[in-house]
Amino acid sequence: MTQIIESKLRKSSNDQIWLNPVDNMVYSTVFQPEHGFTNEVGATKIYDPTVASHNRDIIAEASMNGTLTQNLVDALATPYHDPELQQASMQYDTLIKNNRIKEAAMLSTENRDVDVVKVFERLFGLKDRNYAGVELFERVPTEELVLNFDKVLKQNGMEQIPENTLPRNKEIEYKRVTLNTKKYGLMSRVTDEAIRRNVHNPFQDSITTASTKLMQRKAFDVITEALAALPSTPALDDWEAFVANTDRSVVDPTKDILRVVNNTIEGTNVGGKFNTIGVNAIVGKIYDNNSYLRGTIEPTPSFEPAPGTHPARALPGVTTVQDQFIDQGIAILVDNGVESCGIMLEGPTRVATKTDELTGTQTYVTMSHHLGRVINPDTGRIITGVAVPIAPA
Repeated sequence: MTQIIESKLRKSSNDQIWLNPVDNMVYSTVFQPEHGFTNEVGATKIYDPTVASHNRDIIAEASMNGTLTQNLVDALATPYHDPELQQASMQYDTLIKNNRIKEAAMLSTENRDVDVVKVFERLFGLKDRNYAGVELFERVPTEELVLNFDKVLKQNGMEQIPENTLPRNKEIEYKRVTLNTKKYGLMSRVTDEAIRRNVHNPFQDSITTASTKLMQRKAFDVITEALAALPSTPALDDWEAFVANTDRSVVDPTKDILRVVNNTIEGTNVGGKFNTIGVNAIVGKIYDNNSYLRGTIEPTPSFEPAPGTHPARALPGVTTVQDQFIDQGIAILVDNGVESCGIMLEGPTRVATKTDELTGTQTYVTMSHHLGRVINPDTGRIITGVAVPIAPA
């Protein structure tokens, strides 16, 4: 049993408040319970922490997916079994818990308390779009700033030899490559005045924003490295083109992809496995609309426009990586995980803060060590000319 508070909580009662470990309910008792919450101590249920926790989970989930409304909040079950305790809790929220908001309103040159009452507690604009480009390379977490990896150079194939003779001696060789991660940083300052003038917490919001910028930089580095280091092959034709006066596409994109894969990624002595394709969302839409895929995928493709990863339609075992950083008109074909085309070294990330005691300014810096590098160009190819780029709106 855990005693929550011994002092008088309600004006009209001198009861003690205890948590019953059996049913996890808060009880009001006249005497201290020694052998359980029986009628001998005058135990009365006043609060259910389980309901309160469940309500917080529902509100948090609704806040994240944008479905939080006042009707949803009103429909939640109340954890209070005692009206006086509920009233005391509401007074606490009004007079103490929300004092920070009231103080910000009084000190603000732009806001007043009458306006702050109308401010919805959810903050819009803090999120950023998804950055999926980093998934083109194998992600290798490391605590070191330097990483060595070896690549074997295999001996040539077998040779026919006459009877009673031996083949020529051959030997495998190893090639070692050393990679040094690069250092990236973002520093921001939040003044004491900014903290006091805003209802929200600009210091915490700045750190949250910096974390999205870190993923943005990694995705940008991976795509830039792939475009610069991988060889390219022209497409058979525009995947979007249709035969005149028909409803039939000119070229089958899966045939175009497999002819490249069979002669490069999976057709060399490296032993690669094509399992990842990177495209712009517009190219992904063009791929889904191709008539050769009808019957292979659903008649009305469930297109996913948002950046991210999802299974490639009509290519079992292949993952599509959609990212707006990828140029229109190309498709990046890579091996990720078997004989990986590239790796993303994800070194340590550090967040440091400092407070200026004179001005009250809080400074923080986010530093990250990472490096995106193509280590096996034989297991990656870029198909160019798969679609005609269109201008953004």
